[in-house]
Amino acid sequence: MVKKFYRAAFGIEVYNLNKGCVPLVQSNKGSFVKVKDNPRVGDIARFEDIPHWAIVKSCSSKGVR
Repeated sequence: MVKKFYRAAFGIEVYNLNKGCVPLVQSNKGSFVKVKDNPRVGDIARFEDIPHWAIVKSCSSKGVR
């Protein structure tokens, strides 16, 4: 799902979606950085207790959705 979203929305390929890794993109298309606090809409999220990646759709005091 993450790969399809970034391909459709931004025309980039996302790689390295492995546990504990920071996702990678084509070198001329930008990069991702690991953040622990203050996620933003569009960020890729991975929670340690859930074995898949997700795209942040909204953030509030109740958490990330």
